[in-house]
Amino acid sequence: MGRGGRNVTPRSRIVSVVPHVAVFYSTGVEHCSPVRYCLRFRLDFPKDNWLVLGVPMNEAVPEAPSSVESMAKQGCEKLGLEAFDALVRRARTCRRFDESMRVPREFLLELAELAHLAPCGANAQRLRFHVVSGAEDCARVFDELAWAGALKDWPGPDEGERPTGYIAILAERAVPGKPAAPITDVDTGITAQTMMLAARSATPEVAACMFKAFTPHAIDATGLNNDKYELKLIMAFGIPAETQVIDAIDSNPDGSINYWRDEARVHHVPKRPLADVLL
Repeated sequence: MGRGGRNVTPRSRIVSVVPHVAVFYSTGVEHCSPVRYCLRFRLDFPKDNWLVLGVPMNEAVPEAPSSVESMAKQGCEKLGLEAFDALVRRARTCRRFDESMRVPREFLLELAELAHLAPCGANAQRLRFHVVSGAEDCARVFDELAWAGALKDWPGPDEGERPTGYIAILAERAVPGKPAAPITDVDTGITAQTMMLAARSATPEVAACMFKAFTPHAIDATGLNNDKYELKLIMAFGIPAETQVIDAIDSNPDGSINYWRDEARVHHVPKRPLADVLL
């Protein structure tokens, strides 16, 4: 029964396959105009070919995975997520760049375009983006950043290895001088990851570093009004000049879960196994 007492004919069904496992299947997208809210989904395969845990019934069911990680990998392969899986894994924070190859301003503007299309709380669209691309402007922003807190003996990239572009993410203050709405912190994270993934998908790849650690004068380096805007995050971009790898959670020689560098200056990022974070 839809809103206003209108009947809605269900065309999709839930099919119980094994205990505690159910899948949706549908012959097409449902027409839901009589109701305000409706779940729409479409699975494009022959009507008599049901989908069970991503495996069509006319295919052999693969051998049971030996671990949660292998189950996830098997799911990625079955659903065609290998390319996105690889993108997420290589989109690590980068802190050394090839400064001889500058990121074009047009590319940074395209990243801002994608970022502002990302989901946001209540569709309020409170975030603003400021692109920095000129060498002198980049140098001013660089001076306000704190680099790699976990690498105590490394003050930051040398000349020739610094970012060649920045995008500052700011939020409008509803009241001048007062903090922006709390939801903008969530919005900021969504837009930052959107830009990082987009940059890494480019050819050649562009790497990024997200900064929350900056001086109180960082917004002055952008020339923007601190009373009107709250600086949420600074994204640094450049052509990567280092290798980053995801490593085992216990890989750091000092026993911590901090990121670390080996003698070849490869940047290691320890990550917990999936089984440890599933609740």
